[in-house]
Amino acid sequence: MTAAVAAAREKKSLFLWTGVVALWGIGVFAVIAYVAGQDGNWDFYNYHYYNPYAFLNDRFWFDIMPAQRQTNIAPFLDIPFYWLTQVYGIVAASLVYAGVQAWQAPAIFASTFLLLDSRGASHRASIATALVLTPLAALSPLNLQLAGTTTGDSTTAVLVLWALCLFLLAQSRFVPPAGGRLRTSLFFLTGLLLGAAVGFKLTNGPFAVALALCAFTLKEEPGIRLRVFLLICLAGTLGFLLTYGYWGWFLYSEFQNPLFPTFNQVFKSEFMKPVQLNDETFKAETLVGVIFYPFLYNAYTGAIKYQQFFDLRIPVVYALVVVSGVSLLFSRSVRSRLAESPMTAGLLLFVLVSYLIWIYLFSISRYLLVLEVMTPLVAVTVAGLVFGRKWPAVAITLLALLPVAFSTWEHTQRNNAFGYRTPWAETVFEIDFPDIDISGSMVLVTGGQAMAFLIPYGPQDTRFVRIDSLSLIH
Repeated sequence: MTAAVAAAREKKSLFLWTGVVALWGIGVFAVIAYVAGQDGNWDFYNYHYYNPYAFLNDRFWFDIMPAQRQTNIAPFLDIPFYWLTQVYGIVAASLVYAGVQAWQAPAIFASTFLLLDSRGASHRASIATALVLTPLAALSPLNLQLAGTTTGDSTTAVLVLWALCLFLLAQSRFVPPAGGRLRTSLFFLTGLLLGAAVGFKLTNGPFAVALALCAFTLKEEPGIRLRVFLLICLAGTLGFLLTYGYWGWFLYSEFQNPLFPTFNQVFKSEFMKPVQLNDETFKAETLVGVIFYPFLYNAYTGAIKYQQFFDLRIPVVYALVVVSGVSLLFSRSVRSRLAESPMTAGLLLFVLVSYLIWIYLFSISRYLLVLEVMTPLVAVTVAGLVFGRKWPAVAITLLALLPVAFSTWEHTQRNNAFGYRTPWAETVFEIDFPDIDISGSMVLVTGGQAMAFLIPYGPQDTRFVRIDSLSLIH
């Protein structure tokens, strides 16, 4: 058998197994979403249901900030869910979104295979390891919590993970150096997916910045690395404009701030004080807290006020990354292995940059779902880097991760604001308005409770105006 024939068979096998994993993921995520129950998170009540309704019924200026400042969040990621609830019901909408979120699984599977294959592992070993890692990765506590819901973190993670997968594929032996046009297309699609992910949910920004910078880890001349970086940035801009451009222009035309009300210290819209709106609830208050964040701020220490941090894989992988950093300083063989594996260098850079930007801007656990899903892959990557091709060490790492991977199932079942479920209902919300004629009236909404979900069920000519929770609005 020639090398070309063998490579063709291995490529076919990879595509086949990726398809099998995709079908597995769709089935498993659908079951999880159905068993968990109907989406009942605070954001769903506040704006995930109201915003698409308001957009489709031209109510942005008819009602005044009924979903508080989240009224200004782009509705496009939620429009399909809203439409599905109106046509097919809430169960169908949730299962469809769970099916979309399940596409994280084949992306993780293919990425794991490509990384191991690049390090010289056999085809069978790469496939087998990827098959073991994929359920461990995809069934993370946050995915168990958010499957079938509208929070957007699990949904847009699909775009980020596939962008990473295409970036790795472009460097693999399945795309030969002679296939310049194919490589260019893959890098372009990488940027396009990243930009789309940011446009749908702005909190994906750290991943876009990190993966673009990974272009400088390619095993290419500096000029080619720079061109790939610029190509990813250009494609990312296009993807962002396709998914956010219209909404950004709308906000700019109305408020002179395309990201209103955030970053108003930059755009200085007259409709709001020139300050940055940022949730500081989950940020560490000291340098020690920042350094040891995964160990101190998690579901087991209780340091987070209402929201669990990641499962224990994050602290484990955090420690492994530190070990790899120390090994790079003192081990010539580790440095040599890193130099010979640009995929490994790129993956570690992606994790490091994403994490640092995230902890500076947000420190909100569900915004880091992508890295939580990637933790088993990162663990194997670090183990391979430190121990080389001593696969028993990698196997031990996997076995160490297995018991902690599902250890936070108990914590994911808490009735907190995100991931909270309610029993399935015949309609999205079962609401009985009081027997009072409020047609043509103006209803004043006070307090910080999520109330906007009521509006679609009220009289269409009734205006809802929130007069509280808007202290920063002039």
